Amino acid sequence: MTLTVEAFPGSDVDAPFVDVLVSGFPVGTDSFTVRRASGGRSFPVRGLAQGRAAGAASVRDYEAGIGVLSSYRTEFFDVEGLSLGFDSPVEVMLPAVSDVWGDSVAWFHDPLDPSTSVRVSLSGGAGHPISRPIGGDVVYPQGRSLGVVFPGTRQGVRRLTLDCVTESDVDGARFDALFGGYDSDALGIVCVRARPRTRFPSPLFAFIGEPVSQARDYDSWALNWALEGDEVSPPVPAIVVPLLTYQDHTDFYATYQEFTDAYPDYITGTRDYTVKES
Repeated sequence: MTLTVEAFPGSDVDAPFVDVLVSGFPVGTDSFTVRRASGGRSFPVRGLAQGRAAGAASVRDYEAGIGVLSSYRTEFFDVEGLSLGFDSPVEVMLPAVSDVWGDSVAWFHDPLDPSTSVRVSLSGGAGHPISRPIGGDVVYPQGRSLGVVFPGTRQGVRRLTLDCVTESDVDGARFDALFGGYDSDALGIVCVRARPRTRFPSPLFAFIGEPVSQARDYDSWALNWALEGDEVSPPVPAIVVPLLTYQDHTDFYATYQEFTDAYPDYITGTRDYTVKES
C-alpha cells in the first residue's frame, strides 16, 4: 500500500491544496476510504470517501487546513464492507502565509466544486468573538431554588463574523456566485480556510444565509462583504465536481493511442492537469 501526499501552497490566483495519491492495496481489499485528521477532528477526503472501489486513485484535497498539520490515513474494506484495518498515517502542512497573499488572506469555495475558490482579505472584525454554545437545558423543579441541568452536546461555532473584501470585479462576481443566482436553489455552505491566528475551525464549513456586499467607493471594484455564518457539517464527501475529466484529455489528444503513448500508466495521465491548462 502506498499513500503519498504533497502540499501545493498555491499562488495569488490558485488555491492551496494537498495532492493525494493512493496505489497498491492489501490482499482482499474491495474498497477504501482516505481520511484527513487535524486539530482533533477527522473528515473523509472528498473524492476518496464512502468506500471507493479499490484501484489507484488521486485527488486534489482543497479542504486541507492552511498552516496546520494534516494527517492522512487509509482504511481498507473487504467485499462485505468489513474493515481490514488502516495503513500508517502520512502528515503534511500547507504554509500559512506567503509574500503574495499577506497575513489576512483566506480562501472561500463551494465544497462541491473546488474550481470556485476565491481569495479574499479578511476584515479586522472577522472571527471576533467565537461562540460555541452547549445545547443543554436548565429546568427548575417545583420547590427547588437551583436549576437542574439536562446536558447536551457542545455545538459548532455559531454566528461567526466572516467579514472580508474582494479586490476586483471578477473576484466579486465569483464570490457572489458562491451563494447562488436568481431562481436557483443555493446550498449556502462554503468551505473557509484561513491562517491559524484567526482561530477558525480548520477547515470551516459555514452556512451563510444572508451575504451582504457594499461597494467601497465608486472609483474601485473592491467590495466589502458583511457575512455571518454557522458551522455545519460538510456536504456528502463522495460528491465533488472533478477538476480534470476524460473530456479534457479527449480535447487535448487526437486519439486514445496518443494518450496512452504520452504516459507510463493510466493513473499518471489522470493526474496531468497541464492538458486542461493548455
